[in-house]
Amino acid sequence: MIVLCTGTSGSGQREYLQKVADLVGEDHIKPRVYDIGDKMQQVAQDSGRPIPDVKLLDIGPVQELLSGWAFERVNSEIRSCPDDAVSIVVAHACFRRRNILYPGFPVACVKLLDPDVVITIVDDIASVRARLNQHRVWSMWCQPTDLSCWREEEILVSLILARFQQAAYYVIPQAEPPITLYNLLYHAGMKKIYLSYPITNIMRDQEKSESYLTELDKLKDTLRQHFIVFDPLSIKDLQIVPENTDESVEQALAGQTVARDYMFVDQSDLVVVYYPVQERSLGVAAEMRHAKQFGKTVHAFVEEGSPFLGEFIDRKYGSTDDLITGLLNQ
Repeated sequence: MIVLCTGTSGSGQREYLQKVADLVGEDHIKPRVYDIGDKMQQVAQDSGRPIPDVKLLDIGPVQELLSGWAFERVNSEIRSCPDDAVSIVVAHACFRRRNILYPGFPVACVKLLDPDVVITIVDDIASVRARLNQHRVWSMWCQPTDLSCWREEEILVSLILARFQQAAYYVIPQAEPPITLYNLLYHAGMKKIYLSYPITNIMRDQEKSESYLTELDKLKDTLRQHFIVFDPLSIKDLQIVPENTDESVEQALAGQTVARDYMFVDQSDLVVVYYPVQERSLGVAAEMRHAKQFGKTVHAFVEEGSPFLGEFIDRKYGSTDDLITGLLNQ
């Protein structure tokens, strides 16, 4: 399997991929990770004209040539790997710097690589900003506006590249347990679930919120033993807003949260709803509607009396245990 892994600077791709590799036992070959940025520097070094990493974005057309040569080297190495090996090529689909958007590499590189899967690893803006503030190149270009735009651009360009190659595409939050990507790579036949729940309404119930959250965590852990699970709260843009963030950026983050949750639904096989409260959640209702519009089955544990639109639920359960049993027996 060949995987093209994209993501903005500061998203923690390398750390996450290493955690995934650590899960691989003796029954599988550990993934081989190729970083295009590192390869570009190797190509420049081999040519006798080394380029510091701080200057890789300042060399104009040379950057495009270097990335093309780097992809050619990586592709040659991948083709010599065993057929059952997993090769992960890490690259930026695009760059945003000085308010200018740059392509990460020529489109021809994707055609050459011919990936089976394209994934984009993302993280919440506060975490990305904290990482980049420690970086000598990006520390001056990591305002929330820039980072939120770049993240969406990276997702869009990656999605277009995946569709161009007719490859599967997934957005994977860096905060997801490594087992999420591990199962996508090594157990591709596992069903994928989007877990929907009314976190705001749960937190409002001061008497029961702690027990609800405990039950929710237990549900997540149990589901992950049998399914690939996408958790909307693995991105906490609306829970952790960076300092000095103006209202327009907060509105942008809210809109991106909605769009990203819909994307999680789209990349799942079915939707599971955990709804232990009676107060209606417009967000959960919208996610169920979106799921039904695109032919997804909705399984829900719903507290009796909750004013849900029953037409969006395919199978309703009276407890989380019944929900798990129903999912395993479908």
